[in-house]
Amino acid sequence: MNTKRKKLRKDRLGILVGICVVLIATAGFGLWKISGMLFTDPYEEYKAYNTSGKEYGDIQQVSEEYENEAFVSFTYPAFKEKGLNAVVKAYEKKAVQSAGKKAKQITSIDYDSAQLFDRYVTIAFHERVFAEDGTPKDTRTTWILYDKRIDKQLTLEDVLRRDYPVLVKKLAEKQGWKKEIKQDFSALSMTKNEIQLHPDQKHTISIPFAEYKKYIRLKDKNIPSLYQGDVQKVKAQPKVDPNRKMIAFTFDDGPSAYTTQVMDLFEQYEGRATFFMLGQNVEANKETVKDMHRRGFELGNHSWDHSMDLAASKHGYMSVSEAAENVYKTQDALYAICGDEPQYFRPPYGAVNKNLLKANYLGYAFWDIDTRDWSSKNAASITSAALSGAKNDNIVILFHDIYEPSVESLKTILPRLKEQGYQFVTYSTLMQYEKDYLLKLDAGYRVPKEYANGH
Repeated sequence: MNTKRKKLRKDRLGILVGICVVLIATAGFGLWKISGMLFTDPYEEYKAYNTSGKEYGDIQQVSEEYENEAFVSFTYPAFKEKGLNAVVKAYEKKAVQSAGKKAKQITSIDYDSAQLFDRYVTIAFHERVFAEDGTPKDTRTTWILYDKRIDKQLTLEDVLRRDYPVLVKKLAEKQGWKKEIKQDFSALSMTKNEIQLHPDQKHTISIPFAEYKKYIRLKDKNIPSLYQGDVQKVKAQPKVDPNRKMIAFTFDDGPSAYTTQVMDLFEQYEGRATFFMLGQNVEANKETVKDMHRRGFELGNHSWDHSMDLAASKHGYMSVSEAAENVYKTQDALYAICGDEPQYFRPPYGAVNKNLLKANYLGYAFWDIDTRDWSSKNAASITSAALSGAKNDNIVILFHDIYEPSVESLKTILPRLKEQGYQFVTYSTLMQYEKDYLLKLDAGYRVPKEYANGH
């Protein structure tokens, strides 16, 4: 009897222990499930990022959950270069703040980065957007191209030269993009062989270096371009007081044997001038052009050979293609010598027609005072014309640096005008303060307002 009771008790105890084990296991599982629900990050998968494709910069990540139930994860590169970090920060501020305002939306931003030629950094930010339940809604990529040597995010104007609107339009249409791409366009990337434009999420416009080297503005020996010299350090422009009157001295038809003397005189009086040069003379005076650029004087374009047929002929005009060749042959010559080129074009005789307007993409430069040094070739007459004409606050004056009397006249003109309070500035400097300057000039120039500073 006692044996039976002992066995019964033992069985009951086993059952009780079993029940306890089950209860404990069940409770533990429940607690595990609850703790998992409480402590597991529901956004963990959206914080994940690719470890490949991040060649330049240190990987950083920030994330934030907003009161409006929006969530943003931002993986980004940190750089040694402050300017490059500032560009990333600007993107973060715009993209992250915008995403954080959109309720019940999850945004995950990752990136790729690469460095080329120890100089150019390409960053691609990939933004993925999800609904509250994780359903994908949208994806987009933002492109950034940065030049470490000049500490600048590059735009279309920085990478392409010549009449790039024509080139870009032609290439864009081939790839199905028909809208205008402006010079401040910055959605750019680079490979070892080409520049890429990204006007939207579907189109990429490729510009191979080798095929379009005439158009390439980038000053790098690793990249095919007309200019293959060392980047010159250019002397800074003298400081300008916008509240004081300015005069832009402009010299046509050079450079010549007298050009260096002209530059010496302007440096003596703490000023600069602009030289509207003929391409045929540029080729014959390469060292003078290099010196001009290095000393901070402004390069100007005056056509290749001062042909009357460019726009002033009574017998016939150049075609659009012929006019473009006449203008841009000079641009190419200047760029190949010093890696820089004019912003402004002065048409021979100040003559403009429809063909030239279509051909030329530079700004137009005319004048208030013509010293007629080309006619008199007399220092006293030139001096009188310059001083008697200098009556307005901001003016443009025309000389030619191919005549010795013009140089002699400057020895009197510059100190006299300096005493009158004039600052001697470049044409482009004057344009910064006289945006509609062209409209103040002779209406007979017939240059539309929108073409005044280039198009």
